[in-house]
Parts: sequence; C-alpha cells; structure tokens
Amino acid sequence: MRDFSAAVGNYLNGVAALDAVRSVFFVSATALIWISDHPFYSLQGLTFGETERSAASTYVVFGAMAFLGLSLGWRNGSALRTLLIPSSILFGAWMVFNIANSHNSGVSLIRFLLTASGMLLASSLLLVPKSRAELNQGLIIAALVLLFLCYVGVALVPDLSTHTAKDIQEPHLAGDWRGTFGHKNAAGPMMAMLVFIGIYLTRCGAITTGPVITVLAGLFLIFSGSKSSIALCIGVLLLAGIVKLFRSFAWRAMTCFVPLIIMNLLGVGTAVSPGLAEVAKHLPFDATYSGRDEVWKFSFDSLRGHVLTGYGYAAFWGSDPSTTKMTDEGSEWTVEAASSHNGYLDVTLTLGLPGLLLVLLICVLSPLKNFQIANLHGDDSFLADLFLQIWLLGIYLSSTESFFLNRVDPSWLTFLIAVFGLHYLARFPFRA
Repeated sequence: MRDFSAAVGNYLNGVAALDAVRSVFFVSATALIWISDHPFYSLQGLTFGETERSAASTYVVFGAMAFLGLSLGWRNGSALRTLLIPSSILFGAWMVFNIANSHNSGVSLIRFLLTASGMLLASSLLLVPKSRAELNQGLIIAALVLLFLCYVGVALVPDLSTHTAKDIQEPHLAGDWRGTFGHKNAAGPMMAMLVFIGIYLTRCGAITTGPVITVLAGLFLIFSGSKSSIALCIGVLLLAGIVKLFRSFAWRAMTCFVPLIIMNLLGVGTAVSPGLAEVAKHLPFDATYSGRDEVWKFSFDSLRGHVLTGYGYAAFWGSDPSTTKMTDEGSEWTVEAASSHNGYLDVTLTLGLPGLLLVLLICVLSPLKNFQIANLHGDDSFLADLFLQIWLLGIYLSSTESFFLNRVDPSWLTFLIAVFGLHYLARFPFRA
C-alpha cells in the first residue's frame, strides 16, 4: 500500500509539474512572439546587414520554442493532424518549388526556416492550455508584461522606444511611440490586437485586467501615431459587429470582402489603372497613403515576366539588387525599400500568382468559413469573436502594409494564431 500510495503521489506531482510547465511555456511563448528576443534596439545608424546578423539568435530561440510547443501540444495530436488539408499541403509543395527556383535560393531557404519555426509555434500554441481559463490567464500575464515594458521604455529609455530626430531613415516620425517594437507601424497593429484581447477578456469576466489592457493598449495606439492602425481598430470592431448580425455565409463574405476589394482597388489598383487613379483623387483622404503609389508602380513593373513564379520567398526586398531587380535612372531609392506596403502585392512578387492564390485561400477565405462553422456550433463565441477581429485587422492591414509570411513579425504570428484558432474551433470544442 505504501508503494502504491507513493506511485500515485509521484504521478500527481508529475501532472502538477507538467501543468506548470505548460502555463509557463504559454506565457513565455506569447511574450516572445509579441516582444521578440531583441526589444528596444536603436534605429540610429542601423543598417540592413546589421539587422540580419543580429537575427542569428532568433533562429535558435524560435526553433527551440516551436519544438517545445509541438511537444506540449502533441496531446492534441488529432488537432494538429487536421492541418494536413489539401491547401496546406499544396502551399508546402509550392514553397519547396519556389525556394528551389528563387533568384537567391540561399536567402530564401534561410529566411523561410525562421518563418516555418514561427508558423509551427503559432499552430501549436493554442493547444498547450487545457482550458479557456488557463488560456485567459496566460493572455493577461503576457499582455500586461508587454504593456509594462512599452510604457517603462517610453518613460525611461525614450531613445530606444520612440522615434527620434536622430533616426537615420525616418527622422520625421520623431515623437511617435514604438515601445519594444522597431517601428510605430509595428507597434500600432499589435496595440490594436491587444485592444481586442482586452475586450475579449472583459467579456470573459476579467472585469479589472480586461479594461486595463484595453485602455493601456488604446492609449499607446494613439500615441504611436499609426493612423491606419487607429482607423482599422475602430473599423474592425464595427465590421465584426455587422458580421455577427448575419447568419448567412454569403452575406458575411460580402460584408468582409467587398470593402477590402474596394480598398485595394482605390489603393494599390491606382498604380496600374489611370481610371482608378482619377477616382482616388476625388476621395476625401489620401488613397496613396503618403506617396506609396511610387513603390506600387515599381513593384508592378518588376512583376513583368515573373508573375507565375515570383522572385522567390523573401528574395526581392532587402536582398542583393544585382540578382533580383534592376532600377531605372531616378528610381535607385527602391533598392532601399523594405516592402511594397501591400501584403497581397508582396506575396505575388515573391511567390508568384499560385502563391498568392494559396495565401488567399488559407489566410483570407478559409478563416471566415471556419468562423461560420464555429459560430453555428455555438462553441465559445467570445473566443471566436476575438479571432475574427484579429483576422479582419490582418487582412485589411495587408492593404497598406506587408506582413504576410514576414518571418516572426509579431502582427503576422498573432494573425496566424487567430487563423489557426478559427480552424480548431470549427473542428473541436474549447473547454470552458
């Protein structure tokens, strides 16, 4: 009997220890995604080469976290296996082909290894908590840690957490808050997502921490000066509310996608259509988002002859210009551009038209279908609503910024977690 009691005691201690490991891992992984492994870096004198060299540790950290996430989430192996659907298999096959035929295969392969680590971590993260309560506790801790670091950074080390006049690339952004992030346009979307998370937590009963997260994230979003993120935060909350009013998938699809199509036509579409450009001139706002039409035109010009296969994953912007693109006289500035400021256009530049169609299927069309199924099941509507809001922010943000498949970018991975979350909610109930 003593041996039996000891065996039972050891088992229970092991279970408790494993629960603690899962909780610590979830908070650590979420904080890593949001904060990164190199927060508060200086923008004064920073070059592309220095950024690439400093990322070596990131590969190790995210690779290890992805392995741990899959290990801890493997008890829900049936959920992971549901990710092996035709669209994801085709996407994996296309990535292999695309990297092999890239204009710089070495760069594409190395960069995709980090992207794959982030995707594996995002796919397993929601499978680690055992219940919604455990998930919510982890979100509260990770969100408060991020917000604490951002506010303390602004107060104590403003040179590393706000844009300054000494920033080489964009001194005109001086005064805009960026917190632990490298740019206000990275801080803005994340703060908008934290606003959604705070609202979700409040709906779940966190009547103190939920509103605190919402207010702190909302204030930081305003002081970041990220106008597109501020507008999208408000717009997404309204749009998600309208989507919930409909039960029909067709009406929900029209509500989500018609404004998105119009936004892209009157934005990036003006670079190729004089008619659309003329219409955009009469809008009450700048549809080029401060002159982005020039980089859009350059991107479309660069697509000639590369529409089918693209230049290769992450092998266009920030790569060796002599092997990827030629610049006309007077357009040499494009060598320094980081992206086309449109996620759909960037995916086409790097992965070609087949890659774009697969990304649209996986990241734009399927999540709404999964939300429809999860909503009809009636399982955990609060969580489904949160994922819907983050997903909506992501697909609309991609009309002005390029973050699809952007390695371990915080907004990209948070968006991806929402995409995986809708996939799981459509197939499995989430225990309250």
